[in-house]
Amino acid sequence: MENDNNDQADPSDCIASNSAPNADAGGKVDPPSAPIAVPNPIANRKRPAKKEEEEEEEEEDEFEETTDPLGPSTSEGPRKKKRVKIEYHKFLLARHEVKVMQDDVRSMRELVQGILGPETAEVVFKYKDLYERERRKATRLYMKFLRAKAEMNETSAGNSEEISKLKDRLADLECTMKRSKEASEFDAIKKVLMVKERKLTDVTRELQNLEYIYNIRMEEHMELVSQKCKCPCPANSQRLEVRVEELHEEILMSKVYKKIAEDGDLKRQIDMIADTIMVHERRRMEEGRFYNRKIEQMHHYYDERSKDHKSDIAGLERERDAALRRAAEIEGSGKTDLIQLDQLMRDQMYHKKRLYRENQQLKAELNEEKRKNALLSAEPNELYEELEREKKSGEGFRKRMYALGKVVQGRTEATAPMPWKTCQVCGFEFSLQPMKVPRVIGCGHTICTQCATTLADNTKEIRCPYCRKVHEMECEDISCLPKNFSVLDM
Repeated sequence: MENDNNDQADPSDCIASNSAPNADAGGKVDPPSAPIAVPNPIANRKRPAKKEEEEEEEEEDEFEETTDPLGPSTSEGPRKKKRVKIEYHKFLLARHEVKVMQDDVRSMRELVQGILGPETAEVVFKYKDLYERERRKATRLYMKFLRAKAEMNETSAGNSEEISKLKDRLADLECTMKRSKEASEFDAIKKVLMVKERKLTDVTRELQNLEYIYNIRMEEHMELVSQKCKCPCPANSQRLEVRVEELHEEILMSKVYKKIAEDGDLKRQIDMIADTIMVHERRRMEEGRFYNRKIEQMHHYYDERSKDHKSDIAGLERERDAALRRAAEIEGSGKTDLIQLDQLMRDQMYHKKRLYRENQQLKAELNEEKRKNALLSAEPNELYEELEREKKSGEGFRKRMYALGKVVQGRTEATAPMPWKTCQVCGFEFSLQPMKVPRVIGCGHTICTQCATTLADNTKEIRCPYCRKVHEMECEDISCLPKNFSVLDM
């Protein structure tokens, strides 16, 4: 309203410059020296009330609540969403303009019927009804477009849910494949254990062969020792015979000693023979002690070797027993694992076939949904084009309405009263009626009694609607404000 008043010549300036300095004690004001523009009822129309603005905001919020949760589909993107919002705001703006035009038509209805006559009023009303029909038609088309968009978003959401379910099934299939892979690793471990068991049996067999060779060598050594250290042990009879022979030998030796004692040469020969025998005997004793030490060393060596072999054999036997027990346990558990693996493989083949069938079915459904989405996406485009055409036709009707409004404005300005004879606050003409009597404020501006009462509001102060200055009155009633009847006679 401030912009509209700025476009026209402000009457308060004329009144303030001409009437205020020349005002006398009686409150009379001189006529203005410059002409004042005629008020435009269309330009000075009232803005929509707060209730209407709140209703528009609520409708916009409802539209956002109904459209935003669905959101654009994954294939549309943010650009299409922004374009839809822009189109909706354009639609709201057009609807607001239509409401403003309805208010203008209501305000001009009386003027048109009283000034232009029934024929012109009938033409104006005809164009108004035609514009209303076109607006309702455009609204229906836009709502149809919104419904088609919501249905397309619902179908795309359903397709995304089906795809997520298919991904979950593929994840389950991957888990079963991992289990089968673990079963194959178990088979590899079982093969490694069987190879180790075969190696253990080969080692035990080799140890048995070494033990057998050791026993044979020990028997040969014992036979050799027994042959070298052989000392006969005859029975009692043999002892008697030996004793008799020894006695005979002693008798013979005594006789020999007597003969040797008698013969010196023989004694020397016997002494030489005895010396040779003693030498050979000492040599034999040394050889015997040498061989005895060798035998003791060999016995000690073979005892140590036998102890080592026995400890090694005991450790190998323990390892063999542990390996046999482990192999038995693995074989027992391997049978159950093989049974479970066989069952898992059968289940895997069954689920694989079932998932393949479901995948083919889902692919067919997805192709069908894609086809439907293509049809639905083509339908909103057609609706959008039709909506654009209707908007263009609505723009033409609106331009015609504005042209008629200008015609009515021109005719109204020709028959309207002079601007200084009307109150610039409410727009009504000054008269001798109690509420339409012109009154002068302290700053020099003139308004009607009704507007002055509203501005004072039973207080001693009144604010000028033109210059915004606050003036104190002598009484609480506006009756103390001076009357300006001179504007009625201009």
